[in-house]
Amino acid sequence: MEQPDLGELMSAAVAVSELSKRYGRKWAVRGLDLLVEPGQIYGLLGPNGAGKSTTIRMLVGLIRPTAGEVFVWGRKIGVNGVAEDGAVGALVEGPAFYEYFSGYRNLAMLAGLSKKVSETELEWALRQVRLWGRHRDRVGSYSHGMRQRLAIAQALVPRPRLLVLDEPAQGLDPQGLAEVRELLKKLAAQGTTVLLSSHLLHEVEQICTHVGVIVKGELIASGTVAELLASDDRYEVTVADVQAATAALAQMALVREFSQDGENSFTVWLHEDEPQQLNAGLVNAGVGVKGLRKRRTALEDVYLQLAADEQPLLPGAGEGGEAP
Repeated sequence: MEQPDLGELMSAAVAVSELSKRYGRKWAVRGLDLLVEPGQIYGLLGPNGAGKSTTIRMLVGLIRPTAGEVFVWGRKIGVNGVAEDGAVGALVEGPAFYEYFSGYRNLAMLAGLSKKVSETELEWALRQVRLWGRHRDRVGSYSHGMRQRLAIAQALVPRPRLLVLDEPAQGLDPQGLAEVRELLKKLAAQGTTVLLSSHLLHEVEQICTHVGVIVKGELIASGTVAELLASDDRYEVTVADVQAATAALAQMALVREFSQDGENSFTVWLHEDEPQQLNAGLVNAGVGVKGLRKRRTALEDVYLQLAADEQPLLPGAGEGGEAP
């Protein structure tokens, strides 16, 4: 990804340029460029240990980068820095509350640590997460999904233009996942920009409009979910003669990789999205083609292929990689 220019820095919700973080001789994040535009639900996707949480912590000023810059709504962020009052709400650590206090009292105390909040603001945040009506109940009686929604309510109290969430679906059951998913979609529809990190590919695909894939501390792909899904170039081919097809596919320059999936079918990866050339090449080799179709793709398929193809751009890149 190209580094953002001055105009992009000033207009973007989040603009990151060459962001890196090193712990001793190990890189957690290296050379990250990222752009989140207003109105997007942007998901940072990657396995545990990929550098997602480290990136989130640098974005909200909790830790200092080794190198690089972070801009939020056009303002450069430093340690303990904020873009402007009410511009950003964040949930970085897992929710921790006083079990014997009500949800309302917990929220009032925690939100009041950073600014004076009104009852109207507290009620608004609790209504957004559908906890108004249970707000007087002890948190000890809340389900895990309710606690997660209360934590999001804490991030919502300043009515932020940007909501930053680190693994908001962590540990949730299917009901809790559905609740958080619908909440984030509702907030985005109301004009809140959302940046979240996750390793749950299925949830990211359902929630996010844009995705950045992080592997070993580096951003290896980014774009809309639709663009990433369209980048998958796998085709399912059904043939009459498996042996002849195997020989033909092995000789075709267009074919990047192939594997036999069934008695008479193959999955074929192409260097270029030219299925008509694949069909013609098989027919010209005397292979009877009984079926040829593009595989229905899930974000998980694209991610796994990207991760498998990825080679570190620099020796030792990524968490666990040693710095020079």
